[in-house]
Amino acid sequence: MRTMKFSISIFALSLITLAVFTTAFPTLAVDVTYDGYFRTRGNYFYDLALNRDQSPATRAYTDMRFRLNPSFIITDKFRVKTSLNFMDGILGDNPFRSSSYNNPAASYDRTIDPSQTETKIGRPISDLSTSTYGGVYAPDGLIQSTALTPIRLRRAWAEFDLPYGTLKVGRMPFDLGMGIYATAGDGVDQEVGTTRDRIVFDTAFGPYYLRPGIGWLVEGALDQSADDFIEYFFQFGRKTDIQNISFYLGYNNQSNYRPDATVTTAIDPLVNRGTHYWSFDFYAQNQFEHVNLQTEVALFSGRVVGFDTLAINAAARADWNVKPLTLLTEVGFSSGTDAGDSANGDLKTVPFNRDYNVSLILFEEAIPGGKNTKNAAGAADTTPTAPHSGAISNALYARLRLGYDVSSFFQPAINILVPYAAKEPAGGSSKFYGIEYDLITDWPNSHYLTANLSFGHFIPGEFYDNFSSGKSHSALLIRGGVTAKF
Repeated sequence: MRTMKFSISIFALSLITLAVFTTAFPTLAVDVTYDGYFRTRGNYFYDLALNRDQSPATRAYTDMRFRLNPSFIITDKFRVKTSLNFMDGILGDNPFRSSSYNNPAASYDRTIDPSQTETKIGRPISDLSTSTYGGVYAPDGLIQSTALTPIRLRRAWAEFDLPYGTLKVGRMPFDLGMGIYATAGDGVDQEVGTTRDRIVFDTAFGPYYLRPGIGWLVEGALDQSADDFIEYFFQFGRKTDIQNISFYLGYNNQSNYRPDATVTTAIDPLVNRGTHYWSFDFYAQNQFEHVNLQTEVALFSGRVVGFDTLAINAAARADWNVKPLTLLTEVGFSSGTDAGDSANGDLKTVPFNRDYNVSLILFEEAIPGGKNTKNAAGAADTTPTAPHSGAISNALYARLRLGYDVSSFFQPAINILVPYAAKEPAGGSSKFYGIEYDLITDWPNSHYLTANLSFGHFIPGEFYDNFSSGKSHSALLIRGGVTAKF
């Protein structure tokens, strides 16, 4: 049996350093600061299958999360930061369903997977509990939330202030620009966040900053090195009160890995599916008097699980703030992979980060997104996915969000999304996904307590027509909840 070594090198170094500091300064008091939030909400979905040939299925559940982010200030130059989730997940064993439903994403896969049948986002081909398969797209992982999790340590890292910068070691958040490639995911409506096991040196010279480092996306068996997924990265930028420009370059590598004789031959087709690719991200932002302009472009080039990869993601956004009116306009693009590309061994789609949200249903829930917790036959999947597991992929979209602060305690908004497929996948009948509009109301009682009630309606386009005779059903979402920040 193989064992995992979740970033042993990093955490061993962190523990040794912590022991040295606490031994050298035994009389120093440790200051503790913290922030976080408690979120609970009810969710009701209608007909995520979009299929007129079957009775509309419903899904209803309540989820909650209590997040705490404590920081331990040991000296003026040494800090340990952590993030924990308590009671994070869905109340009860399984969400209620009137009947099982088929996930359209299973038929129109737009994610990285050599079989082109799975719909996992940000997941290695195999379960992380083994190191059998080579190649991993991203470490965010599949959300397992079919029951409450009493406590989960999300992150823990140490920061050391040195003469020319700060050394950061441990499991830490990774955040870039608008968040289409990586985002910390600390917002109350974000579900996972991007986390890396890293050693980073963060330094600045006036408005310019520099962040070189090394990270481990996955560390596999203790007696193997070929299954380790390592990233080498370099970030350079300039940041002022009104402007931020950033260049990020990373090289990601996981060597070919052949299982030993104790492993079944069922996975032999994945032998020699090594991963080695470059990732480049450019971000620019500038704040003007009434509008904040942002743009981000992410490029991926190399090989991913044996596929020749060349993919591009991009987004541009303008946030207008003329109180009490707010207006967001946005366009985005994620390159697509069609049947011809797959047949040639080419991969041209890397999804946006899962926590980059543009609507309530499309690209966010099961249309298109992760697997159902039950398949079309009503049987439980072996790898159930919690809600909120989708990501923008193979898409060209436009978005508008208009809000108006009626009062300090009532802030309604409407969000409209119009997406097209960048490439029509096999079996598709059109590139038009449809249109979604969301009615969102926030009821802030104070800076610390907010209630929310939202309604989402996705009207599918011709892209989904062949799911049933005639046009597909619409999908609906009603969500309400309360968030307390501290």
